[in-house]
Amino acid sequence: MSTRPDNGESDAPADDVIDRLRRLGPAQSEAFKARLQAGRLRGHDIVAGSLRSLGVTHLYAMPGLPTDETIGACVRAGLDTTGVRHQQAAVMMAAAHNYVAGHVASVAMVSSGVAVTNALTGLVVAQENCWPVLLLAGAVERSARGSGAFMELDGIAVAGPIAKACVRIDSADTIAMQLADAMHTAMEGRPGAVYIEMPADCLSGSAAGKPLVETVRMRDTALSSELSAAIGRAADLLLAAHRPVMLFGKGVRWDDAHLRLRELAEYLSLPFVASPMGRGLLPDDHPLSRTPDQSRLLAEADVVLIVGARLNWTFRYGSEIRPDARIIHIDCADEAFHDGPPRALTIQGPASAILPALLEYLRRRENAGTHRSRAESWPPDAPIARNVQFQPAHPPTPGQLAAALARVLPQDAVVVLDGNVTLLAAQKHISANIPLSRLTPGTSGCMGTGLPFAIGAAHACPERPVIVVTGDMALSLNLFEFETAVRHAVPVVVVLANNDGPSGARRQRSAFPAGHDEHVLEYQAGLRYDEMARPLGVATVCVDTIDALPEALARALAMRRPALIQIQVAPLED
Repeated sequence: MSTRPDNGESDAPADDVIDRLRRLGPAQSEAFKARLQAGRLRGHDIVAGSLRSLGVTHLYAMPGLPTDETIGACVRAGLDTTGVRHQQAAVMMAAAHNYVAGHVASVAMVSSGVAVTNALTGLVVAQENCWPVLLLAGAVERSARGSGAFMELDGIAVAGPIAKACVRIDSADTIAMQLADAMHTAMEGRPGAVYIEMPADCLSGSAAGKPLVETVRMRDTALSSELSAAIGRAADLLLAAHRPVMLFGKGVRWDDAHLRLRELAEYLSLPFVASPMGRGLLPDDHPLSRTPDQSRLLAEADVVLIVGARLNWTFRYGSEIRPDARIIHIDCADEAFHDGPPRALTIQGPASAILPALLEYLRRRENAGTHRSRAESWPPDAPIARNVQFQPAHPPTPGQLAAALARVLPQDAVVVLDGNVTLLAAQKHISANIPLSRLTPGTSGCMGTGLPFAIGAAHACPERPVIVVTGDMALSLNLFEFETAVRHAVPVVVVLANNDGPSGARRQRSAFPAGHDEHVLEYQAGLRYDEMARPLGVATVCVDTIDALPEALARALAMRRPALIQIQVAPLED
């Protein structure tokens, strides 16, 4: 065995190889590099291939360094790629897409630096809604951290307080596994947003070609003995109740838990109240639906079953629940129980596993007939979609507009609500009777989500019409995503209730002194958003009366292209 001399003498064979490499021409040098790289993949391609293997079909992205090539690799890998006009919209589109699809079917991708901060609003919306999404962001090379490099930003530091989890890619070799872990984290327990930082050198680097991760680990749905005992106690409470009520939220969307939720409600004749976005998962027109009468039901109920919902501002922090009522709270994450009353029986686990077990306990312990007779003591409630008596007023109120829309919207439409005054009016008058027919900004209350949510929803269910009902302030926040919809031929229809800005709320206007020439909250009167959208390629119409709405909506839906219907409404709240 030979050893390298220690006296500094040259290694002749190595020196000979180096000398030969130096004499290679450009073409020979490239050929030599290609042979060295044979069987290896660049980080860009590993990201794209891994996403495809993990079941991702769509990408929402805004290009920039260092992710330009990554986006190209995703296109080559077959991902349906949508280029957006603002980074926050990319995350909103992906998050809504995943909620409607029921799994992580899409991701968002942005460049480095301020592109990350632009995307953070979308990250907040997804995380607060408990929607799974991956935000993949570029970053400077690892060796350049702290050097003041162009577009340098510690994305982990700014996204950390918002996201469910943050991941920094370690090297090209670890991309596939780190993406698989991030996907699992996004769906495990309570779904949420995961931020993934991809340094430029990891993307441009290469790794040995190897099989990419094929699938995501499934949730563990095995029931422990302790969990089974808690489910048994819940069954006893429900069977002993005289006036039980079920309250549920959008969390029952996952794993199609709403199917078992309906089975439970009908088995026990259990009146139910839905969160704003939970509506439709069980139909508003179901005989047991009592959502408009939430306050009275919660005040009178002796047992309240909460499934896939948090007692946050949406349900007035549970303050309407009778003080001596027993509460059963089912949720996939224990954080949901932190805001609840200490008297609650908490059952942590996926509703798709808990509800079948609860039904089994109920069927074993008692015929539900006796319970049905007790539950039927609840009086019937008025339907959500009300018949408004129209006055010959011009322009109409937001409530009159919403009531008119309720009569002509397709039953299978995904209706996306955005704004403040307009949103509240639509919630009051427009029913949701099939699953996933209602999207709102959700828990964060973020305005401007309407058009991005609609684009994501339309990609997730292209067979259903997607209609946005929005105010003018909300639409203006992401107005240029109309161009995105046109460029990618996404047939969303927007019904715009123009009340000249947020001045429609009396509360906001009352903050100014009498007689003040208020141009802070009011926009210019009668702005023509339809004329702004038309040059972008949007089919537009401005109607003067509610009577013109049915024909305008029918024509817009028939065109199967992005469309905007504008109508002026009175600056009133109902």
